[in-house]
Amino acid sequence: MSPRNIYHARTYGRTVSFSRRPTSLTLLRYIASLVDHLKSLEADHPADAASSATRESTASSRRPRFVHVRDSFRYLGANAPLANSTFNSLASQSPLRSNQASSRLGIPLTWSWDAGSHQYLVNMYFATIHQVYPILDPESALFSDPQRRQIELSPFEAFVLNIVYSISCHCLPGNNPQLALLSDTYHREALTYADKVTAELNLEALQAVNLLALRSLFDSQTGSLGQQIAFAHRLELELSAREVDETSHALIALRATTYCVGNQMATALDRPSGLVEPDDAQSLALPSDLMRLCGFYKTQSRFRDGIATDETQLTDAAGPERLTLSPLVQAAKNETVFLLRPNSGTAMQLLTSYYEEHMIFNVFTPHWAYKAGALLLSDPAQESPQEGYVLALTVLDRCALKWPNSRALQDVLRALARQKVKARSTSG
Repeated sequence: MSPRNIYHARTYGRTVSFSRRPTSLTLLRYIASLVDHLKSLEADHPADAASSATRESTASSRRPRFVHVRDSFRYLGANAPLANSTFNSLASQSPLRSNQASSRLGIPLTWSWDAGSHQYLVNMYFATIHQVYPILDPESALFSDPQRRQIELSPFEAFVLNIVYSISCHCLPGNNPQLALLSDTYHREALTYADKVTAELNLEALQAVNLLALRSLFDSQTGSLGQQIAFAHRLELELSAREVDETSHALIALRATTYCVGNQMATALDRPSGLVEPDDAQSLALPSDLMRLCGFYKTQSRFRDGIATDETQLTDAAGPERLTLSPLVQAAKNETVFLLRPNSGTAMQLLTSYYEEHMIFNVFTPHWAYKAGALLLSDPAQESPQEGYVLALTVLDRCALKWPNSRALQDVLRALARQKVKARSTSG
């Protein structure tokens, strides 16, 4: 099996290989039945009869399933777009991005590497991603001194520098794909050091896996986000068991990072994250943006579990109304509000925020844009859904610059729009 389909996790001197392709649909169905059984046991717990009834009702209407996508089966909840039969029938007619590994690309000849290039990508990373996910030390000479790249670096330093460059290439305004190929080059270079960096059970290994997970938010084809999150969670548990004062603060931030990224995926795919939410004391110790982000993903997780959510929780997580939020936090806020209160107002608010030039898209943005656009088209109270429909198509068009599969979501929205026009003409 090729390295593309394997993710290697090192624990206590042994290497465990995780295949990205399930070996048996029967086995997958068995796993799904176990998940359902565990949920039913929780629902039957006598100490929480009232809330369990709500959870049971929610679970029955959102039954998870396995969906065949690109020659493999994905475990999805019923509310994930891929689980929708209409989407599947139309998407199957659309040309999807190939699963074949792209040819190795060197740094483009038009890209002249100099100190300014280093500083541009480093500044981009710390002005966007680091503001929310403080994984690295911005004061490190690795980032402040461009000449460091010219000397011999440790495996961890070489990995970090390349993965930071790679992530930064995806943070250009307007989801600009200009540096996407350059990102792939740096990502491949970073992976050459990944085995050495993750060989030991230490903080650097956890930082590295979290950085790989963040990069997978921009390219799900060359990374297995679910396996990276599971690996990071396992590393964090092992490190916490032997936690010392020197690493405790960094561990709290990395634990929250793993939780937030894992729940982004869990909500989009409508399935459990398998992660324990940080407690309130830990959340209060986080930087403000990460603390707010954690609050939003806690709310999403509880909603998926069928736990009633108080509106004040959203307000508390967002902070003062006039506070300017980071684009990543603003997106999470609007996604959470739309998830809890799916209506025309929250759908338009979400799409409008995506349309802003400074917004940073990831592989799950098409999911949200499609859901918002579909709701606007299906809402009978919406007299003029055209504005939201066009906005959703525009956002999906931007997404398609990097993720061509977004075209399939556009096709579904157009089909829904045609159905709505036809229904109106028939009733008229």
